[in-house]
Amino acid sequence: MPEFCERALSKPYRLSGWSGMLRFSEGVNLAIHAMGYLAHRDDGPVTAPLIAEELGVSRDHLKKILQRLAKVGLLTSQRGPRGGFMLAHPATEITLFQVVCAIEGDWQPPHCIFGGSICEGACTMHEITKRLHSDVRSTLEGTTLDALPELKEM
Repeated sequence: MPEFCERALSKPYRLSGWSGMLRFSEGVNLAIHAMGYLAHRDDGPVTAPLIAEELGVSRDHLKKILQRLAKVGLLTSQRGPRGGFMLAHPATEITLFQVVCAIEGDWQPPHCIFGGSICEGACTMHEITKRLHSDVRSTLEGTTLDALPELKEM
């Protein structure tokens, strides 16, 4: 192993740029957590304020996300004193890919991991980027809501 690698690995090291390589929007974050929460509930509709409180998130933002998920058919909503949101299908039939696409729209083809400024034509990372993109999509398509762990109190 090169000496600079050994030095780097011998002390605490923070990969500051790595956190943004694969990052979903706040909307996708809320959608996945809310859907995961609802996947473990079988006691009827749950109100947006209760879900927001359980997840520790903004009620208003969550309401918009839940309405979007209902509009595309992943949730059902019921008005009234016993109203709220429920999964429209069994948790075993809803994939994370469906949730992501409901919020972000169509899955986009891979983009340059360098931000596009370096890739003017051929790129040494192109095939790797395509494979990473394919692996992420496959994982999302192959993971249903029932595979998400139940939210535990922190």
